[in-house]
Amino acid sequence: MSHLQSRAQGIDIATVLKNIAWAVGLVLLFAVIGRFLLLVFAAALIAVAFSILARAVKRWTGVSTTAALGIVCLVVLAFLLVLGIFSGPSLVDQGQQLGAQLMTWQKEAHGWLDQRGWGRQLLERLNAGQGGEAVSQAGGAVMGIFGALGALLVAVAAGLYFAGDPDSYVNGAVRLFPPERRERVREIIDACGAMLSRWLLGQAIGMAFVTVLVYVGLTVLGVPLAPLLALIAGLLNFVPYVGAFAGSVPALMVAANGDPQTMIWVAVLFLAVQMIHGYVIDPRIQEKTSSLPPAMSILSQTVLGMLFGIIGIVLATPILAVVITIVRMAYVEDVLEQPKEAADDSLAIADEPAALEQP
Repeated sequence: MSHLQSRAQGIDIATVLKNIAWAVGLVLLFAVIGRFLLLVFAAALIAVAFSILARAVKRWTGVSTTAALGIVCLVVLAFLLVLGIFSGPSLVDQGQQLGAQLMTWQKEAHGWLDQRGWGRQLLERLNAGQGGEAVSQAGGAVMGIFGALGALLVAVAAGLYFAGDPDSYVNGAVRLFPPERRERVREIIDACGAMLSRWLLGQAIGMAFVTVLVYVGLTVLGVPLAPLLALIAGLLNFVPYVGAFAGSVPALMVAANGDPQTMIWVAVLFLAVQMIHGYVIDPRIQEKTSSLPPAMSILSQTVLGMLFGIIGIVLATPILAVVITIVRMAYVEDVLEQPKEAADDSLAIADEPAALEQP
């Protein structure tokens, strides 16, 4: 009896360990495949953006699609190059001034702490190992940034190939389905592309809105490099939540070279712009372009952000738009809202063998 109990316990333990191993394997597989699919989706989104610009250039110039795509790439590269040439020295100068200002603030803070006998204790704690942790975290952040830049370059390269010959990739995806469903699958893919185009248009309008408001506000406050700082804030606004904070950091750093009051007003400016954009402008834009439920957008950004980090947050909303389009067309329209005639035909076909068996 004791032998059977020990054997049963051993089987239970083995089963538990096997289930744990399967669960861990599935999680790792999902993490790898999920990141790969996110990269593919990012490339598709970039391809849609470049295709929109290429179609506009093709209408204006009459050149071929490939030539129009090449013109778009050259314009984007020229824009980045000009931006780096003209803004680079100014940003370096502002960074040097900010570094000197931070050193001054550090000395003043140390003097204030020394007067109260706290300065020595603070330095001892920093030298006890917290400084090493800070260096390690900074190194991890730098590696994360380089990894994100590498993934972005891969997505851009793949996106250009997608935009250059989209029919080849669409046809390859369509051929994975049965012949009788291929026409409908192509319609769904075209609808997803149209949805992403409208979503990108809405994002562009929102980014332009933030850029204009920030530029006007920084100009009124007399902050240097107002056009560049406004452009950075508008571009980073593409990233939900995190982009709004990251876009304010360069402006706050430049404003820190002046008086503290200007820095406070810059913070108030960015807070006001983001509140107006988030609660007034963006809901109206999304309602007109993609009609996405706000609650679903927030949930998708939260879940994908927890699973995949910043890239999940960036791609959550367009992924939600594609999923809603697929569910609406492939399930709601084709299954739930199937025409009555088609349903009657399917029932008649199902009952036909039984009718033939009757004498």
